[in-house]
Amino acid sequence: MPLLSSAQRVVSGMRVSGKLHLGHLHGVIKNWIALQHQYQCFFFAADWHGLTTHYDDPNIVKANLYEMVIDWLAAGVNPEMATLDCGTLNFGGDDIFINTENDIKYFAEKMNKLGVRYEMECFEKGHIDTTLRFIKKGVIKNHLHYSFVLGVRGGMTGEERDFLFLKDSIPSNATYSVAGIGRYEFSLAELSIKHGGHVRVGLEDNIYIKKGVLTKSNRELVEKVVNLANKYGREVATPQDTRRILEMEIK
Repeated sequence: MPLLSSAQRVVSGMRVSGKLHLGHLHGVIKNWIALQHQYQCFFFAADWHGLTTHYDDPNIVKANLYEMVIDWLAAGVNPEMATLDCGTLNFGGDDIFINTENDIKYFAEKMNKLGVRYEMECFEKGHIDTTLRFIKKGVIKNHLHYSFVLGVRGGMTGEERDFLFLKDSIPSNATYSVAGIGRYEFSLAELSIKHGGHVRVGLEDNIYIKKGVLTKSNRELVEKVVNLANKYGREVATPQDTRRILEMEIK
């Protein structure tokens, strides 16, 4: 099944530098709302770009990000899938990645109402336990898709034992992908492919194609994972295949 051509996709972002105003609504968001019904759209919050304005206080960017995304949803931008972070985590130094149980419940309920499929991002076993409690209460619903993010300072490491522990802790009807941070990217990718899972790969997680050698591009990282998939006889999913895997409407 052929991949969508680039002419059928729209990629657009917005810098996280302050509160939205009427210029954003009429200049960008109304166009996004129209485009989302015609094309496969990828809208992103350019938070690193926001630091060019508030480099001295990154907390301003965090606050603006939350408000900006809420405004997108309120205006009618309707994502089909979004990340649901499933717990709080130390992120190195003084940084804390805060996701309280009430936060998780709030976003899960909003996503359910809007029909947004969630990717449950888990950095350690306790995060999976949180999802299991919410599944039992009916807050988190099918389809269950997990993303194991391993190797973050403050979270679980990315050794084989860690991967297997998380994989064996999720419901049997769930699907999962793995994101290995830094040196764990390709070893975890191979483990996930070998065990029937899926892979996230890219410069957000790792900048080296091999030890000590900077990658030239995201493409180079993706090609290396495609070669791993070929090694184990795993066919790379098309967008339509991915929709079937995640039990999403085929378009």
